[in-house]
Amino acid sequence: MYPGLYNALATPDTALELDDVADDVAAEQETLTSPEVSADNGSAGATDELSSLRETLKHVSKGISDGTESEYKRLISNCDTFLREHGFLQDGESLFSRPPRQEAAYLIVVWIMDACDSVKLDGTNKPSADERGSYGHAQKMRAAMTYAFGHLQGLGNLPWHESELRSGQMLGNPSVSVEVSSYMCSLRRRKVQAGEVAVSARAITSHILNKMYHFNHQPENWAILDYRPGGRGDSSNESSWWAGGRIRRCLHAAYTIAFLCMLRSDEVLKIQLQDLHFFSNGLVLTLPFRKTHQNGDIKPFWLWIMPTEAHLCAVQAIAEWIVASKITTGYLFQKFASGDRVAEANQPLIPHHMVHILSGVGAASTSMLNAGGRFVAYVNGEAGASSSPT
Repeated sequence: MYPGLYNALATPDTALELDDVADDVAAEQETLTSPEVSADNGSAGATDELSSLRETLKHVSKGISDGTESEYKRLISNCDTFLREHGFLQDGESLFSRPPRQEAAYLIVVWIMDACDSVKLDGTNKPSADERGSYGHAQKMRAAMTYAFGHLQGLGNLPWHESELRSGQMLGNPSVSVEVSSYMCSLRRRKVQAGEVAVSARAITSHILNKMYHFNHQPENWAILDYRPGGRGDSSNESSWWAGGRIRRCLHAAYTIAFLCMLRSDEVLKIQLQDLHFFSNGLVLTLPFRKTHQNGDIKPFWLWIMPTEAHLCAVQAIAEWIVASKITTGYLFQKFASGDRVAEANQPLIPHHMVHILSGVGAASTSMLNAGGRFVAYVNGEAGASSSPT
């Protein structure tokens, strides 16, 4: 293995680094939002009608816009070209074979490393004048690989692993792998150390929540409009239509809970209505599971009404969200359908969905959700000042 690649993929040696890699693998799994329909694509005896049906189902279940799909396909072609030009593939070969080659995960890392890292494959540093892609671009390259193997090749979001039945046979999606996730985590650390502003590394503060609260409560933003199929309207001001009143209530409730209780994003988004117990001056939140308390003994969070600090009042935020969403059972934060509507299926939001929802917002940006899947809420002692486990 190349020295630079070997160092970049070195086994994480701390619990925090291991958690980051595990979080990254889990988050990448969740980016494929629909089951694949091409499990036997190209099998003998398949009729033209079935093949046509598979392609139709694959298209309508892709889960991304046409523009995003076009960009992913450009990156997929770019990856194959790079690997051929550098001798990793022979002329006419493609990385995106089925089943994937054993070294597929490493080849994904090689491609991203060449474009975005400060370190060459041989372990030496690139000249400072050399152009390098940002961490955000590296994420996009990785997303294209996940889509290529998961959707186009029909391999889904099963993590990359060796078969228990056949030694040396790899199964699953190479982009949803410990190798690629380890590299992405190490790349993020190097980008931060080099002074590049990291995606999603900004902490939630009461000041940000205050700005978010007042911006969202402007009448034109807070209003819940009747559903109208079609476009977003004729407004030239994008900030007026990036989300409707329901989505704004949902996000503010989620961020407020995360800030006050110091919860991870996946912990917040898995809260169910049965975990909330209201009383006259507030509510009690009881979590059935936390990553930091895997053996139980999770103490409840007591959240109190805060009339003088409305932007930090999780009780008010949760109540407004429940009334607007009309959710009566199941997950508190459920997936959205088009037109600012809550989806009928009882399925929770995932961090990946929130990143897409937040992609056009100023203060409430994707920087409020860090790459490891945590809400960062522990700056300057602000988090938990008004509510803590008892």
